[in-house]
Amino acid sequence: GGGNGGDNKGNDNKHAMTFTRQLETSNGGYPIMHVPINSATCVQLTGDLFLHAWMLQRFQEKPAFQLVSRARQFSSFLLLIGKLAGPDTFEPEHGIILQNKDELIIPLLLEEMPSAKKFKDAI
Repeated sequence: GGGNGGDNKGNDNKHAMTFTRQLETSNGGYPIMHVPINSATCVQLTGDLFLHAWMLQRFQEKPAFQLVSRARQFSSFLLLIGKLAGPDTFEPEHGIILQNKDELIIPLLLEEMPSAKKFKDAI
């Protein structure tokens, strides 16, 4: 599946198509995901997990991209940005709780990965 995040509401923003995968943890097919908050606290995510990914192969111009998150009225969710540290551990680098029509816009700073030859030449 994939999604484009809703309507444009009359602005010039273009939505990136994402890859989305739902991991159903309730049937025991996937391990419980652990999110360490600090040295003494680790949160276990036991509900279904949704993984969203976006891949941009190459572009000539450097367009500006943003991550936009919105909470609906009377709802809330936790947005975590980080990396997977293993099959059952997510290491958050940033996090925020969005609730009751909150909107968060984060500009994405992108750098193109070097080709295999450029990478080899650099090391």
